[in-house]
Amino acid sequence: MIVDAEHVVGALQWMMREMDNRYRKFSESNTRNIADYNAMCEANGEKKLPYLLIVIDELADLMMLAPMKQNAPSPAWPSWPAPPAST
Repeated sequence: MIVDAEHVVGALQWMMREMDNRYRKFSESNTRNIADYNAMCEANGEKKLPYLLIVIDELADLMMLAPMKQNAPSPAWPSWPAPPAST
């Protein structure tokens, strides 16, 4: 857990590099996602990749801390479908 806002930008940059590395591994191993990749690793006796989770609280504060970084490309955050409307 990172609570010092000064370290958040570096952590997010690390996550971007990690995502790029994982996408490269998926491509090289002909897998589409982490579950498929880990299944292949398990079958071959290789080390599996752990799941990673980032939770950002107070995103506005982070954006004020690093305003010049805002114009940088956004990471490929996953998008989930909206839940069905309740009736």
